[in-house]
Amino acid sequence: PLSNIVDGFQAIANAEGPISIRIAKSLILDAWGTRRGKKIDERLDSAIHRGQQQRAFVVNGNFLWPLGMKIAPLRVHMAGQRARPMQDIAPEEMEVAARECIKGAVTIAYQDLLREICRLFGHKATAENMLWVEKIVRSMLDQEELRMEGDKVSQGGISTFPAERADAT
Repeated sequence: PLSNIVDGFQAIANAEGPISIRIAKSLILDAWGTRRGKKIDERLDSAIHRGQQQRAFVVNGNFLWPLGMKIAPLRVHMAGQRARPMQDIAPEEMEVAARECIKGAVTIAYQDLLREICRLFGHKATAENMLWVEKIVRSMLDQEELRMEGDKVSQGGISTFPAERADAT
């Protein structure tokens, strides 16, 4: 039943959120010992839609979030673990990583910040990974959450997290 699939997505969001929908779907398929196909994918999409309507979890972009979570946890890569693909790390989690990197250094060279964020998530600073992270950092600069002077990045004038700003509007 669709309600069982919704419950599965809710449990995954609560335990692992924010989690990419792609990974959440894979976990559901693994749990039920089935493989992806057009009809199954449609069923999973229906369950995600219903779960969002029933407020079992929140869908933000391509990620499932548990209800009530406003700030993404920073889940850094641990030795021996498989690194999550960059596209499966919520942008909000990368923002938390950027804040942590700057907090520890007060200011940091722009390229060093990008490399450090990649490293935190267990990735090498390849051109592809750097572009993925740069998109997030540029957004933070545009929103004045970060400030850039020369090639150095520091904390910006806005101290609230994106979820808190969204709630205020």
